[in-house]
Amino acid sequence: MIEGRRCGEKESFHLIALIALSAVLIGCSDEVSLTNSVGNQFIGTDVQIRRDTLHAISSSTFKQFLPMNGRVNLLGKTGNYEAFYPLQFQFPQRDTILVLSAKLTLRAVSWCGDSAASFGFTAHKITRAWSQTTLQWDSVQSGFFESTPTGDPYLGSVESDTQLIVVSLDTAMVRQWLQPNTFTQYGLILVPTPTTNVVRGIHAFLFDSTQFYPTVEVIAGDRTGTPLDTTNYLSGFDTFVGNIDNLNSNPELMYVQSGVVYRSTLSFDITSIPVGAIINSAQMLLELNPAASKITKFTGDETVAAHLLTSSTDNNSFENVGLLGSKATSSNVFSFDARGAVQLWVNGTNNGFLLRTTNLSEFSSFDLYAFYNQTASDPSLRPRLIVVYTTERN
Repeated sequence: MIEGRRCGEKESFHLIALIALSAVLIGCSDEVSLTNSVGNQFIGTDVQIRRDTLHAISSSTFKQFLPMNGRVNLLGKTGNYEAFYPLQFQFPQRDTILVLSAKLTLRAVSWCGDSAASFGFTAHKITRAWSQTTLQWDSVQSGFFESTPTGDPYLGSVESDTQLIVVSLDTAMVRQWLQPNTFTQYGLILVPTPTTNVVRGIHAFLFDSTQFYPTVEVIAGDRTGTPLDTTNYLSGFDTFVGNIDNLNSNPELMYVQSGVVYRSTLSFDITSIPVGAIINSAQMLLELNPAASKITKFTGDETVAAHLLTSSTDNNSFENVGLLGSKATSSNVFSFDARGAVQLWVNGTNNGFLLRTTNLSEFSSFDLYAFYNQTASDPSLRPRLIVVYTTERN
């Protein structure tokens, strides 16, 4: 709805409609003169409208460390993907109790890999202080946790998309957790068993509802073993760390990966568009390679974000708000409305795009989008910009 139309807007509307109609009637790199056309009284100069298809000139894929502070943590193995799940509970001091039993309950809400495969993990004591804002894969490989598991291993499978996972904890360890003045505890890290071939997504402490938080249930008694109470503890912090090797395996592809974050840059040469041109429309098209991509059914709409890079040397410098590109049904082509970006490039500096998955996917899944780059052997698969623009005829 357009509100508050002022004097002169009617004529502007007619001009815009005329330009849009002309763009539909022309072919690639064609031009049309409006010198003697209907509506000439609204145009003070002779203009031309052109339609150009511009192909990408360069691209790159790089790994980017990001802390995984999302609402879903990953745990498991599938193919070359692997994810460990560290978590630390915050307990009150209860010096005089005897822990009779303790169990950890997690709520799994997604999976990737082979849903018919086994899923298992062991719990290990973390040996030093850590933060979910800095922890990464390399940090947990040496001396971060005890090699010998504590408590019982979990062995199971994907019984349903949403599933409670319950595993017993060592009572002596939990007893130590309840004595903060005499023992410093750093929590547990859950490590997938060698036979695991599926990754599960588990609700984190940051999830919207506390009823889905990781929970430790403790049944405690006094020194004689008399049952006193059953208490559920659900305060703490957690994250996950993941790894994937040999991701950049095809030089004709650029990769956008979640969980273990890989991003790509993409550049176009727009010097053929004159400075001062008015960009009527610009559509960026990226062709997905479905065989090289891995996208789970839990992702919903398959969407990728394209952000304007604000530096020619720093890939971490980009505009916060990006263009969202998604593909139509039964299509492998992702489409982005890039009119604003191209207009800025024409009038200023062109540093290209940064491609990444959306926030919801990047911090909670192993989704992988593999797009053809500018070196694809089939030119029709290469990234391209279709630009319609208006300039003054010389």
